[in-house]
Amino acid sequence: LVSGRPAQFFVASNDGIFARLAGLGPLTLLSPRIDDLSARLFEVAQTVVDLAALEDELRVALDG
Repeated sequence: LVSGRPAQFFVASNDGIFARLAGLGPLTLLSPRIDDLSARLFEVAQTVVDLAALEDELRVALDG
């Protein structure tokens, strides 16, 4: 941010207060549970990763 170059942010939260960060650069969101995600935060995120869904996919793959 100090250099004036674009920044990229990674946020692990469902709280819409972090939506302001999207005005400073691309926002990648790591959501602990996408069902509880703030609509405002979802709208501004460039990428959304649902950590609970990833955990479920891994569990299925390991149980195979």
